[in-house]
Amino acid sequence: MSNLSHREKLLYGALAGEFFAIGFFLLITRVTFTDSYRVAGAAFTSWLVGWSVPTLLSVFYRQTGDAHVDERDHLIELRGIRSAYAVLFVSIAFLFYYLGFISPGTSTSHILTLLFAAWIFSQIAKIERQLEFYRTQDGWLADRVKPLLCKRAIKRMEDLRQKRIEQ
Repeated sequence: MSNLSHREKLLYGALAGEFFAIGFFLLITRVTFTDSYRVAGAAFTSWLVGWSVPTLLSVFYRQTGDAHVDERDHLIELRGIRSAYAVLFVSIAFLFYYLGFISPGTSTSHILTLLFAAWIFSQIAKIERQLEFYRTQDGWLADRVKPLLCKRAIKRMEDLRQKRIEQ
């Protein structure tokens, strides 16, 4: 875990928090879906745990030199958000199918439970997608392109020098 970047470590902490949140939520609501106060309390507690774990990690985690953020991090975050919306859309589509055709007389607390579970699964998909993008890229694009640009610039300067000498 020492070769992970600061953002990856925070994302792994957020992923652990989301898994804990969905486990806690499913443990609390496994008995009954009819008690809406219990479902709301479990949803709020799960959300609080899922939110507080990465926040506490970012506050107390000792930042190293790789804690800077650039446009690549923002693009990875946006790609993760796009994946989260896709998972949430599909989950809600299945929920409407379930409510319309399979179980039309479902209670409100059961619907809220399924919506909250879909939201947690979309957050897990977002974090997993961001981790996938951080794991699959070889390094900074600028670090790979900079030597090529320097070689090109040096070659152009040598060509210009040769032209001046010839003239």
